[in-house]
Amino acid sequence: MTTPAPAADLIPVGTRLRWMLLLRAVVMAIVPAGLLVDGADHEQIHHVVLLTVPWFVLTLPTLLLGRAPRAVALGAFNVSMLGDGLLLCLLWRALGGLDGPGGHLVFLHCAAVTLLASFRTGVKLTVWQGLLALVTLEAGAAGIWGAATPFALGDLIVYQGTLLITVLVTAAVAAVNEREVRRRRADSDVVRALAADLAADRGAAEIAGLLAGAGTGPLIGTRALVLAYRRDPHTGTRGPGIAVLQRQGGAVTHHEAPAAHSPRSVVSRALAQSRTLLVSHLDPDQDDWLTAVLPGARNVIVVPYAVGGVAGALLLEAPPVRWGRVEHRVQDAAEHLTALAAAALARAVLAEDLARTSPVDAQPVPA
Repeated sequence: MTTPAPAADLIPVGTRLRWMLLLRAVVMAIVPAGLLVDGADHEQIHHVVLLTVPWFVLTLPTLLLGRAPRAVALGAFNVSMLGDGLLLCLLWRALGGLDGPGGHLVFLHCAAVTLLASFRTGVKLTVWQGLLALVTLEAGAAGIWGAATPFALGDLIVYQGTLLITVLVTAAVAAVNEREVRRRRADSDVVRALAADLAADRGAAEIAGLLAGAGTGPLIGTRALVLAYRRDPHTGTRGPGIAVLQRQGGAVTHHEAPAAHSPRSVVSRALAQSRTLLVSHLDPDQDDWLTAVLPGARNVIVVPYAVGGVAGALLLEAPPVRWGRVEHRVQDAAEHLTALAAAALARAVLAEDLARTSPVDAQPVPA
């Protein structure tokens, strides 16, 4: 089976630079507007504008670094992040320090960087903001900024701890969502790879092997068994069948499928109900053959199919998750894979029937 190319999971540095520039523009517009609405004095607004606008203009050339070498673009990104932290610290001090509204701006900026740039960048920026806040408060207490203004150490600890917890929680929630997106992307790659493999003319046994191999792809299943039977499309009567078993990382093994299953077998019930069934384990009394082929199977997904002159099912042993449940994405991937393979099996069986029943070209009789 074709191995899907790994998805590009890293956000390009040029994209990060553009996002950060947009974030600076938002800060440059929102902070003075908020001060105006809040009725701040013009000197404070003038001070904020003098801090934000020159820094935004100074970082505008980062737009041109999207096509620059990665080392250059990454260096510019890191320098701009350090500058953002310094700018926000000055804004934080200008807006009142621990007692002013500037802390909300720092919180939002660190959370936005965590989501838009990277988790590690957000955490590093948080540490940088904490160091700058400590230096600023100590400088104020020492009278470097003018009259000495002491601060409460407890307030600083609460501020720093809350900022760090906010960023860590944001990163944790975003990481969970990103992991799910990556898994679904990997499942989509497996489905696309199977579709590409099925584009060529293949026999029924080979198609069943491809489906079993795709079912045991990364993050999908640990074992996959494909059952394929010939059937009469008018009466639904099943004929001879094949069974292909694939273990994750193992070789494909072919078996002779049983002529019939028990009416209470998971395969019979899935075909009769025309829907996917989820079973925690196989019942040896009702599925003795399946139990022998898949010993100790747990969390089995049974996806039936009946298309044209072929019918059968994919039995996929899903990887265990919390509380022994099956992830919805695994079931969705199994159903998509089965639908693709079922159509290919129907075409293969039809092609075999046509080749077997087509008349042989008459050969001329020698004189």
